[in-house]
Amino acid sequence: MSDSAADLEALVVDLIARDAVKVPPYPAVAMRLQKLIMGGNFGIQDVVKLTSEDQSLSANLLRIANSPNYRGVDKITSLQAAVGRIGGQEVGRIALALSVGAQAAASGALATLRRKAWRQSLAGAVLCHHLAIQRKFGAEEAFVCGLLHDFGRVLAVAAFEELLAQKKDTHERPESEWTALIDRFHVELGIVTAARWNLPDLLASVISAHHQPALAGVYKPMVDVVIASDAIVALIEANPSITVADLGGVALSDPEKQLITQLAPKIPGFIASLDEVAAAAPEPAQPPRSQVAHERTKLQGSPKTAAFPGQILKADSQIPFEAAYATHSGLAFRIKDRIKENNVARLKIEPAGAPPFEFFVNVIMCAPDGAGHLAEGKLFALDGEAKSRWDKLFAALA
Repeated sequence: MSDSAADLEALVVDLIARDAVKVPPYPAVAMRLQKLIMGGNFGIQDVVKLTSEDQSLSANLLRIANSPNYRGVDKITSLQAAVGRIGGQEVGRIALALSVGAQAAASGALATLRRKAWRQSLAGAVLCHHLAIQRKFGAEEAFVCGLLHDFGRVLAVAAFEELLAQKKDTHERPESEWTALIDRFHVELGIVTAARWNLPDLLASVISAHHQPALAGVYKPMVDVVIASDAIVALIEANPSITVADLGGVALSDPEKQLITQLAPKIPGFIASLDEVAAAAPEPAQPPRSQVAHERTKLQGSPKTAAFPGQILKADSQIPFEAAYATHSGLAFRIKDRIKENNVARLKIEPAGAPPFEFFVNVIMCAPDGAGHLAEGKLFALDGEAKSRWDKLFAALA
């Protein structure tokens, strides 16, 4: 660790000691929705009434209801119709995800790391929810635990950004160095959040013990679910697709492994629908310069030239691009305007001599390139068919 990074670490220690960490406002409406849903005795009108108390949330739910992940035949124009299409329980989960992820789209020197933390928390929340169903306990509670157990990462990013501005520190550091600093504080800052928000004992225990399960006491079953979801998220981040064999080192039953291979390809659509809402938030005319050092390329594997058109598919638009090169792990493409790194995007490509097909990527890099930008998208949780088509396409490239 560099001397300047050690200085930043000492300053965060001081912030925590003085109880001076800035914590976002308590997501009151979202938490009330969760409480309503966990109670089980609710109707659509109850969800609509609560949701309507937050105008921003209501508008975002309309956007999400019309996103590719939820879109029906007709465009939704009312909150009641949006809740009806998405479903009351899913609305509760989305409301909480949007509330705690409100900073995901914020500009900042470490914005890419903030979005990465949010993406991983969303994936973990979905996995926890379904694993809890399989293990027959607290599925809604598990979603909240998956979403919030690493929320300290978001606070760590915000704290470092604030300190960088105060010190007028403009140094770029490798992502690995920033990640080590964030990991150093994420549990402590999560505990700070639990105290400020007065979270239930279950959540507070999961936040404090998810790296030390022996300390979880009666909440160990939930901590075990969170630990398993974290391991699965790491595999999803590292591999283009997930197989049962990939899950061999994770503490899962055979039926759970089968469940995860079927569930993983559905996660990108959920994340992308929320990313699109977050991306709609206005940015300043001159966003702060990123202080995460850029690599020349972040795609793993030997590149092959790729020359075919494609589009990023949005809820109500398509953004054209031209493929530039590909590796076994993803696609690089040239695009006019900058797109945010660490967002999940749905791509449609049209290679010559092959039918078009769609798949999800995590945008791992976007850098100026001539009059436009060069982006790299890492394959993200492809299903078996999409992975097979990608492998054939890549093999056919010169």
